[in-house]
This record gives sequence, C-alpha cells and structure tokens, in this order.
Amino acid sequence: MSERQVPATQCIPVIMRKVCAWARGCECNEHDLTTFNEGQPIPDDACPIHCGVANVSVTEATYDGLEFCLKVQYTVTVVFTYSGGIGMATGTFNVTVCIPANVVPGGCIVCTPPEFNVCGIIEDIRCCKAVFTVIQINNAPVNAIHVEVQKKIFAEADANAIVCLPVCTEQCIELPEPTQPGGCAGFSQPCDCCP
Repeated sequence: MSERQVPATQCIPVIMRKVCAWARGCECNEHDLTTFNEGQPIPDDACPIHCGVANVSVTEATYDGLEFCLKVQYTVTVVFTYSGGIGMATGTFNVTVCIPANVVPGGCIVCTPPEFNVCGIIEDIRCCKAVFTVIQINNAPVNAIHVEVQKKIFAEADANAIVCLPVCTEQCIELPEPTQPGGCAGFSQPCDCCP
C-alpha cells in the first residue's frame, strides 16, 4: 500500500480567536456556621446529619498570564439534630479560588496589552464535612458547625491571536472535469446506516 503524499503548504497569518491557556483544579474551603433558625445560637448537643451546597455562581473570572482566579459565591445548609428536635443552619460565603494556568503550546501572539476573554465554571461543588465544634469569637467560646466545601473548577482564556493557517502552495486535489447540465450524478460512498 503506497503512502499518501502530503501536499506542500505555506503559512498564511490570520487573526482569529484562540484558546491561549486553561486550568483545572480543586480547592477546599472551611467555614463556621454559628446560628440557626433565624439567629438562635447553635445548641451544645447539635449533631449534623446532612450538609448541602446551593445557589452557586461565579461572580468574576480573571487571568493574569500565570493563574486563573475565580470569585465564587454559594450557600451552605446543614441539617442537625439536637434535644429540641431538628435545626437548620445556613450561611452564604464568597471565596476566591486561584489555580495555575496551563499555557497552550505555541501560546497566543496578541497585541499589547492582550484582551483575554476569560470563562470559568464550577465542575463540581460539595460539602465534604460538617461537625460540631467550639470556636473563639472576641475571646469568648461560641458553638459552631464547622463545614468543609470542595470545589472543582475549570477555566480558560481566549484572545484574538495571530494564527498560522496552512494553505496549499499548489493544487491540493484533482478537480473533476466540469459536467454538462443534468449530467451530475452527485456524491456517494458506502455507509453503514444509510440505504
């Protein structure tokens, strides 16, 4: 079997959008919930039985050439039992997650300063732990429910970049002879699912 010959090409520079860098990472943040049911202090015998995360949003995504930073907001809700029944502690938190960037090979040749379009998403977020604890606030002991929240994030930056578009230096394919009107049979090739 003979090898197919690759036609000679030359590079034509064009300006188009290109992904310049991306990042994927995981980070854990810790928070303390100190009140439940509209401001009551966490009881001494609170025992968390469920923890969930909701209302997740990325409020800002930035890229500085070295790392991506995402500002993330979310609400944590913990359900716990205690001698008085069942309680629910809720808190909304704002965190900044920064992860190192992976520059795409070849990079982006852009005008200075580069104008990047940055996109960041939360691939997964979950409450990994919720436990009763006692913390110090203003040198006084305060009951709290300590939670750990894991976030897996993905981000990418693209920009108008100078990209090499390879074009043939000579005719790359053999063009068919022009057909007479009504003499075109169309195109066909064997397929598995089409008759």
